[in-house]
Amino acid sequence: MPQAPRNKFAVNASYSFFFEPGTLTLGATYVWRDKAYANIFSRSYNQSPQWDQIDLRANWNSQDGRYAIIGYVKNVADTEGYDAAVAASNRNRNPAIASDNFSNGALNLGLTPPRTYGVELQYKFF
Repeated sequence: MPQAPRNKFAVNASYSFFFEPGTLTLGATYVWRDKAYANIFSRSYNQSPQWDQIDLRANWNSQDGRYAIIGYVKNVADTEGYDAAVAASNRNRNPAIASDNFSNGALNLGLTPPRTYGVELQYKFF
């Protein structure tokens, strides 16, 4: 099946620490995705390579549940992955021009996002 890897593995772990002022939860996720092909033909020029990624998250919630602070880092190692591969076509895709019906050999790869990080603050009014 196009763009569907044969294997994908994901594991998630989290642990919560309970304190008087609130709860701190730390979490980590690891994802590995096998190579995938752009179409039904499993040829090397239609292949996006395998990749893996680690994400981290910290979540603090106040005892009364009104405040929360969330911090995260996605793709901690800043690894480069490709989640799609599509053979590039020639020029205008005009079926009247014979050469436009063939791939030019180029491959468009969709990159996974680079390392991203952030903080989220939440407050519940009610």
